[in-house]
Amino acid sequence: MKLTTDNYYSLDADREYMSCSQFEDFLSCEAAAVAKIRGLYEPKKSKAFLVGNYFHTAFEGPSAHKKFIEENYDEIFTKSGKLRADFEKATTMIAAAKADEKFSQLIDMPGENEKIMTGKLFGTYPWKIRLDKYIEKPRIILDWKTVSSIRALEWNAEEGAKVSFIRNYRYLFRAAVYIEIEKQFTGNDTDPAFWLACISKEDPPDKELISLNHRQTLDFELEKVKEKIWRFSEIKAGRIMPKRCGTCAYCRQTKKLSSVISFFELDDPAAIEREDDYAL
Repeated sequence: MKLTTDNYYSLDADREYMSCSQFEDFLSCEAAAVAKIRGLYEPKKSKAFLVGNYFHTAFEGPSAHKKFIEENYDEIFTKSGKLRADFEKATTMIAAAKADEKFSQLIDMPGENEKIMTGKLFGTYPWKIRLDKYIEKPRIILDWKTVSSIRALEWNAEEGAKVSFIRNYRYLFRAAVYIEIEKQFTGNDTDPAFWLACISKEDPPDKELISLNHRQTLDFELEKVKEKIWRFSEIKAGRIMPKRCGTCAYCRQTKKLSSVISFFELDDPAAIEREDDYAL
C-alpha cells in the first residue's frame, strides 16, 4: 500500500503498517488497540492532542493551520468566537518560538513538513512514520513538542523514579524507530540528527532544542521493541487473542461483569482476572 497524506491515518494503512502510536496503543491495552484497527472503537481526541496539533500546524504553513482550525473550530473557539484558554496559551507559545532566532531558522529551513516514510523493522515488520519536518541536507528530523515543563521531573511507575518528560513519554523509542526507518528509506548508513523542538506551557514559555542522538540508548530502545513486536503482530493478524488492560476507556465501555471480587483484590488491580480479560 502506497501511503499518502490522504490515507496515512486510514484503517487500511493501520492494518498494513505498524506505527509508533499504534505500538504504544498495544503497550497500553491490546484489546483497545485491536478495536481501533478494526474500526470498532475511536477514542475521543484529548485537549492536549488538539493543542499540540494547533501548535505544530502553525509551522507547516498558513493553509495547514487554517485547515486545522476549520476542522476543529468548536473545540478551539467559544460560542462568542473567542479563543479558548488552552489555545490562547498555544498562540503565545507559537509567538515565543517564532521570536527565537534558532527556532525561526529551523522553521524557515528548506524541508518537507509531514514527510511520510516506510520501512521494515528487523527485516520483517512493515512500519510507517510521519515526520513533523524533514530537512534533507543536512539530514535532520524535527519533532515539534509542547510540554508542561521542560525541566520538571515526572514520576514513572515503570522505572520507579522521577524522570524527564522525554523518558516519561517514550520519545527515545520514537527517535530510535524514526532514525532506523529514515536510514532504510534514504539508503544511508549513518544516523540523521533527531531534534525535539520544545516549547513549555509555562508563563512565559521555556524553550529548548534537544538532541536524542545516542546510539547505545537507541539500540536499547529497539531491543525493547523487538521483545514485543512479534506478539503485537500476531494479535493484529488474529492469531493471538488480545489482553484487556481492564482500566482504559475502551475496557470500561465494553466491560461485562462475570464474577464477584474480594475487596482486597483492589489493592493489586493487576491481579484481578475475569473471563473477558483476554477477549475483545
